[in-house]
Amino acid sequence: ALAVEDNILFGQFAKPFEEAGFFFADRLGPQRGREEFFMSRLIGKTPLLGKAFEGTERAFVTAGNKMRHTAGAAVVRNWLPKELREQPFETLEDLIAATGKTRDDFTQLAAFWNRATGRGTLPGPIDPASPALNAFFYAARYALSPYQLTWQLVNPKTTPAVRREALESMIKFVGVNLMVLKAGEAAGFWDVEWDPRSTDFARAKFGENVRMDFWGPWHPIAVML
Repeated sequence: ALAVEDNILFGQFAKPFEEAGFFFADRLGPQRGREEFFMSRLIGKTPLLGKAFEGTERAFVTAGNKMRHTAGAAVVRNWLPKELREQPFETLEDLIAATGKTRDDFTQLAAFWNRATGRGTLPGPIDPASPALNAFFYAARYALSPYQLTWQLVNPKTTPAVRREALESMIKFVGVNLMVLKAGEAAGFWDVEWDPRSTDFARAKFGENVRMDFWGPWHPIAVML
């Protein structure tokens, strides 16, 4: 976990990504900077469950950080000329100059990968109060993320470069899940409803009453695509 975090905080795109707004969940920092699912540390102090909780938090938070920063870095490297793809960058302006993209491209790319990994954007005045908000609306950012991501796909203000990357990523995500569902159906593990008008569309069915959802909050995007 420490090696992954060091790579994110001190790696090739560390400072430009921080400027652009890529979210980094700090396991040891103040509440506002933590993952919503692990706001409280109370359970971590209990004698029997403490160590298990700390391990679960470390794995979950590290995976989320790595996913959003690795995915963003892969896109940015494709924007760079081949001779600059391994070069570290100190500022977002340097990266903008090297790629020929705009600041909006980078801030919107950061917003897309934040939302795709469950970190929606709270309105400015509400964001500082997110820990208190979490007590009344559990994981508010996570709840908002699928709707904000869907809007970003169709929003006319989304830049062409980010819309293309977002659509490609979502189509790949939906395609892989559908492939797994079809393979399981062909092997006889489950049945699948393929009618997109049904609420059971693209869900694995076991008998009449048991369903397995591969999509989480992203099921409406699969239906839309």
